[in-house]
Amino acid sequence: FLSYGIVKIVALFAALAAAALALKKALIDLPLAAAKVAREFEATGQQMASFLRSAEASMKIMAQANALAARFGMEVDDLRKGLFELTKVQQNQDAVVAAFLNAAAATGRSFGEIAAQYSEILRASADQRSRLVQQFAKDMDITVRDYANTAELIDAINKRFTGSADAYSQTTKGMLGRIRGYWTEFMT
Repeated sequence: FLSYGIVKIVALFAALAAAALALKKALIDLPLAAAKVAREFEATGQQMASFLRSAEASMKIMAQANALAARFGMEVDDLRKGLFELTKVQQNQDAVVAAFLNAAAATGRSFGEIAAQYSEILRASADQRSRLVQQFAKDMDITVRDYANTAELIDAINKRFTGSADAYSQTTKGMLGRIRGYWTEFMT
């Protein structure tokens, strides 16, 4: 009977020792797990903040496109596409937008198409950029002296097509587009 009791006590101590080791391992792993959870939580928070910033930027672009459609009578979807494209290359600036609105009105090309072509120039390598600017200038029927200078390109477009968007907005097609634009702006 005594040997049975000793076996029980030894088994109990072994179980307690195993439990103590498991508890020790858990206590060691707990801060590591907490740190991992904290990193994941921070990453999720950063992703959420990035998502909210991009949603806010998208809303601004959509409002900008609606306002331009209402003012100039151009297709709002095309304007959105072009404005998103310009924003991706950090060129959604008044001078660039005005140049492309005027060029689109004067040439019959879409604003989005012009913005995409310009965006391609900005993303190109230095050796490709000169050729792309030259082609863009040819497509727009403008003269540019320094093909590496995109600011000169925008200035040349503005000089060549100044007032074209306003003139387009007064045509029948432009006036109908303005009505659509006002309606779209009203509905959003």
